Amino acid sequence: MKKILWAVCTLLLCQLAVQAQTLKTFFADDKATLTYLGVDFTQTRYLGETALNATDFISKVVPSYNDVVVNEVKKYDIAGAFHHPVKNELTQVTKFNEGISEDKLKSSDAADFERFKDADIAKIAAHYKGSGIGLLFIVEALDKGQKKGAIYAVLIDLSHKKVLLSQRYVQTGKGFTMRNYWLHVVYETINDIDNHDYKKWVKANS
Repeated sequence: MKKILWAVCTLLLCQLAVQAQTLKTFFADDKATLTYLGVDFTQTRYLGETALNATDFISKVVPSYNDVVVNEVKKYDIAGAFHHPVKNELTQVTKFNEGISEDKLKSSDAADFERFKDADIAKIAAHYKGSGIGLLFIVEALDKGQKKGAIYAVLIDLSHKKVLLSQRYVQTGKGFTMRNYWLHVVYETINDIDNHDYKKWVKANS
């Protein structure tokens, strides 16, 4: 029994070492390509706006939201924030976002604004496949009453479908249309990564 437990513990430690080394190697190699996976709304809860048209939000706002981020690269400068070349791969997120449940999108429960656990992020991330390191933004909640959006920036080892880094941000919405209002959440998150967090992540994995 002791030998079995020792073998299991050794395996787990090796797996953690591989994940840490993967992230460390990525940060150290500024020529390594980062795959941008898009903004995932599959488990998003929308609070504070009972008149929200869920059908329009899912079919119109969400797809255009992802289009803007990749088309306006100077404003949403992911490559600059992460100091790596970026390739866009939105096929998967587009498909997943098409399956958003209209019944679950709107919420009146304030607790839904901060409900994700590590396991929830891991479960969403595990749907994405590929190679190398992927960046996924996962929207936890949008609260029109608070004018705030909660979003996670997640780095994924796509080959092993493992979350290597996950950080939550709460940003203020701003803009004249629903799409632009909530796009500001991503814009500010990228700025925070560029100005503050990326350096911290590199230092922690050096």
